[in-house]
Amino acid sequence: MKVGNYQIGRYYAIIKKTYEDGSVDYETSFTDYNDLMQSVSAIRHCMGTLVGTATNNPMVLVDMEVVRGKENIEKELGGEILNEKLDKDILNKLKDDFKISKQDYQLATSEEDKNKALAACKKISDLLFQKFGIANYQG
Repeated sequence: MKVGNYQIGRYYAIIKKTYEDGSVDYETSFTDYNDLMQSVSAIRHCMGTLVGTATNNPMVLVDMEVVRGKENIEKELGGEILNEKLDKDILNKLKDDFKISKQDYQLATSEEDKNKALAACKKISDLLFQKFGIANYQG
């Protein structure tokens, strides 16, 4: 079974892993109950520790949840796909708004208008950093 970009194994269960920063990822391919339980046991040993140390983005694993059943998996991952689409839409909107504010700054004739446009650019840049980790966005 495939849900969005996720390939679900023969055993209809997934593991949702939550990290200290609130991000999540999923383990989705299990052949049977024993395969799932081996992964659950390994993940439990990693709880509260820094994982992904060989990557550019190691994080502390804080929680895990087993989601069982086809309908529950589709609901869980379907929401994740929707969130990814919303994030992409928000990112594109913020980038567009930044470009408009930057143009407003370049076209401003008074110091007050320049300050307003600059404040808008800074606010959008701050949002891009908070939501998406994009630092010092310049458009």
